Amino acid sequence: MSLIDILFPEQASAMHLRKMSQQLAAQSRQQRTDRQPASQVDSHAIGHVEDDLGCVTLLLMSLIKSLVKKGVITESDIMACISQLDAEDGWRDGKISPETVRRIVGFSR
Repeated sequence: MSLIDILFPEQASAMHLRKMSQQLAAQSRQQRTDRQPASQVDSHAIGHVEDDLGCVTLLLMSLIKSLVKKGVITESDIMACISQLDAEDGWRDGKISPETVRRIVGFSR
């Protein structure tokens, strides 16, 4: 038993349950991967990426809407920024590569 268990029993229980849940999820994913053909594993991975993209998109849209509603930034400001960032990788194609984002913000791989 750790000091956290003694001082913060509810948080400790939540941490232990979260850890057990993560371990069970990892075991479940491994079992599914072990018994699925490669094509099904790929579609499963794509499903996870699509779910993640939907979550990030929802978060981004909620931030934009909140900032516009509070008057922090205008939709025109956002469109100008999008246009500028779109050109950063040399192509005006409505998207930006993760490598370009890393370069802009100074994150290296």
